[in-house]
Amino acid sequence: MNRTRKAQIVVLVVLVALVVAFFLMRPPDLEAQAREMVWAALNNDPDTIYAYAPEHEIRECRLTRDKWRQVWRELIQPRIQGFERPGEINSHLEPNHQGLAEIELQYPSGVTARIGVACFAGDSKCEYPALNFLVSAWLIEYQRKHRLSTDDLTNVDRVRAWLEGIRADKERMKELGIPGRVEEDPAVPLKAWDKSEENCLLLLQQVEQEHARSTAPTGNGGE
Repeated sequence: MNRTRKAQIVVLVVLVALVVAFFLMRPPDLEAQAREMVWAALNNDPDTIYAYAPEHEIRECRLTRDKWRQVWRELIQPRIQGFERPGEINSHLEPNHQGLAEIELQYPSGVTARIGVACFAGDSKCEYPALNFLVSAWLIEYQRKHRLSTDDLTNVDRVRAWLEGIRADKERMKELGIPGRVEEDPAVPLKAWDKSEENCLLLLQQVEQEHARSTAPTGNGGE
């Protein structure tokens, strides 16, 4: 084999290695993966959602696949089911490399609600805490109960929905061996359900006061 042929082979091997490295090391398609999670929620597919759960959530929440399936089956799916038709998924990639996807759901009562995902790149995939879907389910349940579409919600409504959801589900979550929830940032420690309820109650008092001030009638200034 002459030197020219050897050089060509070496160049080819290097190019192949570079192509393989590119595909292995390139960041995940966050927008597409966020859309996949939203579709999984609509199609009653908790396993796909679980595949995107960050490692610190699985570890600290003791969230095995079987536990997650139970949470989905008992606490999430019954709250979000019953929509007449989904709209189109809206998605985009934020400049901070955050993949966003959201869909609007129409219920028979006329209420419209949304399910959305905002995920960041992990080591090899988009990551989004699975239990965030439980929080979304709390909000949808509240909206359907009070006949409030998403655009009608106030901060007071949102916090009330979270508080009602925590109070409704915390004992069952403890029974399942899930001690609390985590944030997207792994540096933030797990927050136990009782502590979340306490914080939510304090937040509700704060937003109720702010809402009261913002809606209070103002004086005419001339008396």
